Amino acid sequence: MGDKNEKARTVFIVDDEPAITDALSSFASMLDLTAKSFASAAEFLQYSESEGLPDSACLIVDVRMPKINGLELIERLTALGIDIPAIVMTGHGDESLRQRSAELGAVAFLEKPFRPDEFKEIMRLAMGMENDS
Repeated sequence: MGDKNEKARTVFIVDDEPAITDALSSFASMLDLTAKSFASAAEFLQYSESEGLPDSACLIVDVRMPKINGLELIERLTALGIDIPAIVMTGHGDESLRQRSAELGAVAFLEKPFRPDEFKEIMRLAMGMENDS
């Protein structure tokens, strides 16, 4: 069926907490998505520059990270002309942060801790999988 398409679905996770990236990678694999994790925004930027990004992909970024935070990463990607659906994730959310994420074009705002079903719905939206079972 759509095997080639499904293999191309990649979730890029950028968070400096290994426990979070491990959990999100596990959730992504349950949805038959490939997950690639990065411990920093700089690491992801270097990867995207050298490897490029697949068409069927999305990005999950933590807001609070050293040096380049998640919102700054989205801004840099936009400045580079890289258009990838982004999900902003934080354990310290407030309305101004949610609003700033929306202004930057984030498709969703995910507050930690979150439920697996909440993650699943957000991923379906971000990856255009609304009709998948």
